[in-house]
Amino acid sequence: MDYASIKCILFVALLLTVPAVLFMIQVVFFIPAAFFLAGMIAGMTKLWSGSVGETAIFIAFFGVHLLVFGSLYYGIAVLLAKGVSAMSSPAVRATIVVMLVLGLGTLTQLPIYGGGGHQPVKWGPLSAVIQPEYGPAAIPLVYIPIIAVSAVLLIRRHRHMRKMA
Repeated sequence: MDYASIKCILFVALLLTVPAVLFMIQVVFFIPAAFFLAGMIAGMTKLWSGSVGETAIFIAFFGVHLLVFGSLYYGIAVLLAKGVSAMSSPAVRATIVVMLVLGLGTLTQLPIYGGGGHQPVKWGPLSAVIQPEYGPAAIPLVYIPIIAVSAVLLIRRHRHMRKMA
């Protein structure tokens, strides 16, 4: 596993698991940054159905949040990937990456996600916070496309690297 693959895997794992703060005047959410991307895409689908001004503001709002937290998570992924890539054994590198991803996946089961506005923030695991607001299909609709696109890109990169060797 090379540096670029490690960086990509860790960046996607951070994007899907680590809570990011979404602050909207009186409402605060602590959700993974992947949901900012989902909010932007949902907003883009509504651009042609009516209120363009409000929708464009929400797209920009989610975009700014995604840019800030995406940059932060990318920086963390770069630092972690440099540290992991310094290991000489490919098996050790792969083990460390798997352990980091499993640890981040376990993070979604802890009560560190939440949201609230006029009432106190309600904390819970990711599924308990997302499903009541957006329905049981929300997590698969956000996670499956991101994981699938990332997997395709990693496979294409691996095949390209094989051809280069």
